[in-house]
Amino acid sequence: MNESSVEVITREELEKNIRDIRFAAEKYCSLYSSGLLSADDRRFRIIDALNDGLWGFLRNKHLSLRIAAGDWAAFLNAFRAWRKDGDVRRLQVCSWLFFDRSDRDRNICCGDEASVPDKIRILILLDACHVPIEYFRPVPDGIACPDYHPGHFPNEIIIGYEIWEQDGGLAQGNYRIGETKTLIDHHGLKTVIQISLYTPESEQNRFHESDFEGTGTVEGYTSSRPRQIKVYLNRKKEKISFLKFLVENDDSLNLPLWQAYLEDRAEIHRIYEKIIEDLIADYA
Repeated sequence: MNESSVEVITREELEKNIRDIRFAAEKYCSLYSSGLLSADDRRFRIIDALNDGLWGFLRNKHLSLRIAAGDWAAFLNAFRAWRKDGDVRRLQVCSWLFFDRSDRDRNICCGDEASVPDKIRILILLDACHVPIEYFRPVPDGIACPDYHPGHFPNEIIIGYEIWEQDGGLAQGNYRIGETKTLIDHHGLKTVIQISLYTPESEQNRFHESDFEGTGTVEGYTSSRPRQIKVYLNRKKEKISFLKFLVENDDSLNLPLWQAYLEDRAEIHRIYEKIIEDLIADYA
């Protein structure tokens, strides 16, 4: 477990974020009660507030909460015990809160685990938003799971976290601008990308933060229409870390491979709906 000693969330940030979410929920419920919003408008605006205050907060801190299926039972038991006795050591039973971007100035690498104080602050934020830890239940072993996560912008998704069985030689520097590379993930799905840009680590910034950019398709996630794809490397491990791209209306998880996953996630969707209902109920 490569746990960071760097804290990226302050108490003041956490408290302000909670106030903003609660204020938004109260405001939209009040507007609904006054007849100035429909029930659907109230719901959608509260979802927007939750997206900004919780998921947006995680993205802005470059944090991703994910738990391996094999660790879920142990994590859940440890989490419930922590809720009873407050022993923070229980939260170290397995890895579950990760950085999804490197920060050279803070000595943080993509894939490093967050510090214990940051973990506790995220759990406090979840409580304030009525988000139960069961919302993060991983897909059981044996079910093929799409490896995607929300990105930093609307419609942006991240594919994979070091799931690439073949990287086309990109991590080893075997490429030419204009060359087409085929990346293959652990499901055997292919990403075909024509490389148009390479940015050395020393030149990366908020405008060019990825190692490679190009156009192509991602089997299992996109239609046949090419789009811009960004490729991020884990330089320590000399392998691809993840991809980023924007999804459009013609993209879908349309492979039979994903059917069991979609059925399993139906329960997570019901939990999400209960989160929204509980936020509304606070101010109904």
